[in-house]
Amino acid sequence: TLNIPGPKHGLKIAVITDTQVKPGVPINHLAACGRYLTEIRPDVIVMIGDFADMPSLSGYNPAGSATIENARYKADVAAVRQAMTAFLKPIRAVRGYKPVLIGTYGNHEDRIDRTIELNPRHLAGLMSIDDLGYMADGWRMFPFLQPVIIGGVAFCHYFPSGQLGKPITTARALLQKMHQSCFAGHLQGRDIAYGKRADGKSLTAII
Repeated sequence: TLNIPGPKHGLKIAVITDTQVKPGVPINHLAACGRYLTEIRPDVIVMIGDFADMPSLSGYNPAGSATIENARYKADVAAVRQAMTAFLKPIRAVRGYKPVLIGTYGNHEDRIDRTIELNPRHLAGLMSIDDLGYMADGWRMFPFLQPVIIGGVAFCHYFPSGQLGKPITTARALLQKMHQSCFAGHLQGRDIAYGKRADGKSLTAII
């Protein structure tokens, strides 16, 4: 749980979800998002994972395929760094506005660690999740699938369930399984559910 000071009526939290940045894809919307956040001034910005896509490390493409050969790791990283700079530039340009930056890694960023685990002898020390530069850009990062609780809300790229750790796929199921307000990314679309605790406190789950 992070104790982040804020106004008496509660923290204003903005969430950036699943941008999946990769080479060749426009990033104008991220610069626009940064400018919009300077207008609404959230106290906290949560990057909930999969800001990066990392197609060069996709396990869905066979080794040696044209897709893998043309989607190189360094190009993936460079695209992510450029996109993050575009997103943060308007926020940093506002004097006196310094939102707390919190990030959780998603399964696409986790491709880096999984790739290293599969071939540690050759890749350890040559590539790292730190190459994405999130922490260097001021984000306080949390590991893949480790929830972080801010203002009574649990944020995680997705919340796993069962022995296989599959994502909980509906907001209603999130409330039933987690028993607290939750925010997840990962899935396409938007799903919202509301509930109440036994003491009458309202709960909200958003995917």
